[in-house]
Amino acid sequence: MPRGRKPTKNETIAMSQTPPRGLPVEVRKCWIRLCNRIHQSSGTGIAAADAEVLIMAAHQLARVEAMRLAAANEPFTTPDERGVQRMHPLWGELRNAESQLRSTFTVLMLTPRSRKTQSSNIDPAGPNEDDINDIALRILG
Repeated sequence: MPRGRKPTKNETIAMSQTPPRGLPVEVRKCWIRLCNRIHQSSGTGIAAADAEVLIMAAHQLARVEAMRLAAANEPFTTPDERGVQRMHPLWGELRNAESQLRSTFTVLMLTPRSRKTQSSNIDPAGPNEDDINDIALRILG
């Protein structure tokens, strides 16, 4: 009798390539990039039932990108009311937002570690690192 996990076939309805209505422009752009990335890494994409997770990830990615732009213009440390140098609050918020985004990417199987645990015939290494054009996905992947 064979042992181990039985490979499962994804028979769910695939999600549309068109972003949902009502999303801000920045979030729509992130949604399209993430959707394309999911189709590249998994070959099948995600089910329509998982659309909310992708919308949440697009919002998180847009927020992280905006915070990175804002943080680029801010010093890493700033003096507090007593004059002691402390980390600028924006940098801590950016770190927290990136951590949340990394967790969402794990759910969407967009990190190398999460692809290794996927039980299918897909290459766990995912796409070639040189093929990733999105800097945010390259850093968090």
